[in-house]
Amino acid sequence: MDTSQCQLPKSGKVFDWNLHRFVRQLSDKFTLLTAERIDYAGNSESEIKQRIEAQKAKSASSTACPADKPYFDGITCINCEDHYPIFNIDKLRCTHCKKGTVWSEKDHSCVDS
Repeated sequence: MDTSQCQLPKSGKVFDWNLHRFVRQLSDKFTLLTAERIDYAGNSESEIKQRIEAQKAKSASSTACPADKPYFDGITCINCEDHYPIFNIDKLRCTHCKKGTVWSEKDHSCVDS
C-alpha cells in the first residue's frame, strides 16, 4: 500500500487505529477480562466488570474475544504487543508504560519502578 495516498475502505470495512488497516467491524464482542496487561485506567475492577456486563447485555450473541486477540477496541478483537503491550480499557488503545514506570498485573496499571 502506498501510504502517501488516501485509501478508501472496501465495502463493510472501517479503519482500525490500533491495527493501522481496514477491518470488518464487529458488534458482538467484548474484552476477555482474564487477559493479562489490561490497564484499568484508574477504574475499579467492579467498574470494569460492570462495563463488560453492559457490553454483553447489548446482544444475546455477544462473546469474549479469543485468547490470541483478547482486547476489543470498539471495532475488532486485537492483541497488543511489541512496543505497545498494554491495553488501556478507557482509550481502547494499545499503549506502554512511561519511562520510570513498570507494568503491575496486580494493580492493572503502570507503577513507579
